[in-house]
Amino acid sequence: MDILSFVLGVGTVAIAALSTVSVVAYFKVSKVSEKTSDLERGISEEVDSVHRSIDEHKNENASQFNEVYREIEKQFNDIHREIDSRLDKLENKLVKKVA
Repeated sequence: MDILSFVLGVGTVAIAALSTVSVVAYFKVSKVSEKTSDLERGISEEVDSVHRSIDEHKNENASQFNEVYREIEKQFNDIHREIDSRLDKLENKLVKKVA
């Protein structure tokens, strides 16, 4: 009977110890899970911020590109007009010389 009492006592202590370890492990896992969720949210917000920044820079670059393109086109048209004007003057001089 003493052995049975001893075995039951050791079994009870072992079950109590396992229960305590299980509860402590559960709370640790719960804390880690919460921290992981917080990190995931933070990373997600950071990624969204980077995407917004990229979009802003892309729009800014597109705007600058369009501005430069318009300026180049304007200069090209100015050069074209100047060449056309010079050719017209040359044509007029040649027509006067021939006539």
